[in-house]
Amino acid sequence: MARGLPPDATNTAAATRSRFRYQDECIALVLLQHLGSSDLDGILVEHSTDAILISGGQSVELVSIKHREVDQSDDSGWSWDALKKQDVLASLYRQWCNAGKSCGLAFWTNAGFVRSMRELRKEPVFKLSTFMADSQVPVPSGL
Repeated sequence: MARGLPPDATNTAAATRSRFRYQDECIALVLLQHLGSSDLDGILVEHSTDAILISGGQSVELVSIKHREVDQSDDSGWSWDALKKQDVLASLYRQWCNAGKSCGLAFWTNAGFVRSMRELRKEPVFKLSTFMADSQVPVPSGL
């Protein structure tokens, strides 16, 4: 019966929900990967970041999860300009500073890095703090 109802062209909820669906699927995948294992105690969703992984021994990893549509911009990948414009890594870095720099960081996305950002794929361990410092990202006062 609902199939015959026309969609509301001004309602952006479906597109927004699809981006949250990607985030939900990422979190579900991590949970499935850790079933039967004791190395993940829990995941806190939508707290200081999109997700916080709490591992055995209470180690913490802050996770930023971002979905990009192919037609979202001129380039569907992440350039430095796109990361700055959407405050992606800077926000993650600020949360890391707010946490006393005592936790891990992760950036999960369905898109790749483009242009100069491709250099980040070459190092297995991403030195976010060094990269952000070199990029002059503002650090919260008092840190």
